Amino acid sequence: MTTRAFVAKAIHVFIGFFFLAGAGTSLAAEIELTKINACKDISEAFSSLKRPSTRCGIPTGVIERAIRDFAVGSEAKLCFMERPPVASLSGFSCIQSSFRRGRAIACYRSAPAELLADYRANYVKKYSAQASSYIEEAKKCPGSNGDASRTIETTFPPILRSVAEHDFGFNVQYGDTKPGSSMVSHGFARTSPEVSKRGSDAIEYVEFADGMTAELLARTTHGNWRLRVDTSPDFAAQFVNALKRQGLDTYLALVDIDILRSPRAPALSKKPSLPEELSDVVALMFEDEGFEEMSDEDLKRYTGKTREEMSENVFKSVSFGARNLMNGQMPQIRLLMKTSGIPCTRGGRGAIGAYLLTSEGEKDVQVDFGAVSAMVLGFGSCASSVNSSREYIRNLAEESKQVVLDELQAR
Repeated sequence: MTTRAFVAKAIHVFIGFFFLAGAGTSLAAEIELTKINACKDISEAFSSLKRPSTRCGIPTGVIERAIRDFAVGSEAKLCFMERPPVASLSGFSCIQSSFRRGRAIACYRSAPAELLADYRANYVKKYSAQASSYIEEAKKCPGSNGDASRTIETTFPPILRSVAEHDFGFNVQYGDTKPGSSMVSHGFARTSPEVSKRGSDAIEYVEFADGMTAELLARTTHGNWRLRVDTSPDFAAQFVNALKRQGLDTYLALVDIDILRSPRAPALSKKPSLPEELSDVVALMFEDEGFEEMSDEDLKRYTGKTREEMSENVFKSVSFGARNLMNGQMPQIRLLMKTSGIPCTRGGRGAIGAYLLTSEGEKDVQVDFGAVSAMVLGFGSCASSVNSSREYIRNLAEESKQVVLDELQAR
């Protein structure tokens, strides 16, 4: 395969990574706020989480198959449970998952979209008192740390994001710390177009998560910043799998850094864009290593699309339930390639690509400065384990991380 083919194939697949599928199950008759205050059921579900998943079935519904497909190649392990963990969830489909040290059971069933609309339209006169009472009752369950609230996008169950987006819900934390080490969530979500055209427009869900909260919310202090640094291949699993399905050997190392300003740190303007400035610094590092950044003309020639069209396609292919986290903003994409200068590139047998992605923080949240990601991929011979290219790729990803951390430390 020629260098041009490596580049063209890698870009084409990038345009479509993080694909979706969809669907629904049985019908919920009305909104009943009876899940996060069901103390006995919660205790029973957490006990079930501590036992190994043994009674796992085959994903049969559209939602189950979509979640299975989205998880292929990731660290998450799934069990499509033959029955719910508690009797009160009869009629729900449940999936037990494990991710690193965390375990969760997410259950869902179809719900009429009209109920979600009614909740929004008539909240004050019809639901407000009930919702407040629901939260207060949830705090009293044994094991709760007393922190219960309405669900926001960042606490919507990750396993459901490929098929639905948060509408409204409630959660209560468990454990001896704040934030808690565990969480129980109950809510309603609107399904993706791929789901709704073949099934329900909305779902009701309940999730019991043990250890997931710490994994998803953990941040480290770095100077004036609170950072979440992720080097898990999950972020780009769909991208790598799509490349492999096209017959392109691929090896990946990456870093994704989500950036919050510490509330007590001196205020910092969001203009100019911090993620873009960090991307510039990382790009210079790659250029010092002999990478060349592809121009708008190169991208158009290889893909038939402009950079803006690529960004729009990536935005559309991001997990449906995670799009709100991007605040409606298109991710900015840069691609640098190294096609010579190291043994694995000789004779056009391999190449290394560096994808830089940036996203801005939430506009009205002064401490949210967005995120910057660097994916380093070896193609062809540069993906092989028989030479030193993999170590080189890992080192480049690690150096990208260090360059960002050093730049943040100075601000």
